[in-house]
Amino acid sequence: MRRAAAPLLVLAAAVLLAGCPAAPQEELKPDAVDRERVARIEKDPWAAPTTTSLPRQAYGSNGLLVRKAGVREETLPGDDNRPMVRDEVDAAIGDGWALVGAVCDELGVEEVQLTRGTTLDDTARATIVPQPEGTRDAPAYRIVVTVYVPHHADRGWPRPEPVDPASTCVSSPKTPSVEVDDVANGSPYPATTS
Repeated sequence: MRRAAAPLLVLAAAVLLAGCPAAPQEELKPDAVDRERVARIEKDPWAAPTTTSLPRQAYGSNGLLVRKAGVREETLPGDDNRPMVRDEVDAAIGDGWALVGAVCDELGVEEVQLTRGTTLDDTARATIVPQPEGTRDAPAYRIVVTVYVPHHADRGWPRPEPVDPASTCVSSPKTPSVEVDDVANGSPYPATTS
């Protein structure tokens, strides 16, 4: 009986260990470069995050990165999120950000993406996501601004072309969405990213 149980224990241990995440790679742990990039976001007048975090390796990801640097949330009353998002976009543009993407559906804006900076050290990407909140009698939206910065392992950064807010669905439901790739998570970007 003992001989039959030993292989089962070894098999069970192998299955359990196979599901264990890999330890973080030393070279992907946050460093001084990541801290400086997040510090710039903390000082950004428009982004003004209320919580921050350092870019890091995703837990158990074998080298994938999480680039979130800060989040700010605000709940605003109203049943149409388009004017709320447009106000955020206008404020961001006034502070040096550029609109690069806007995705909408029949209910309004789903997500907006903005960018700023020209080098890896001063660049950032922000998303604005309106989330329905409130009640039928008192509708509201939570406006969530999330900012991402390059991880120190990134050698490049996607730089989509800016778009005029008036030519996107942020301004009118009759204009098309403009989609851009998400930078929040993934493998390190190579130097040739455009």
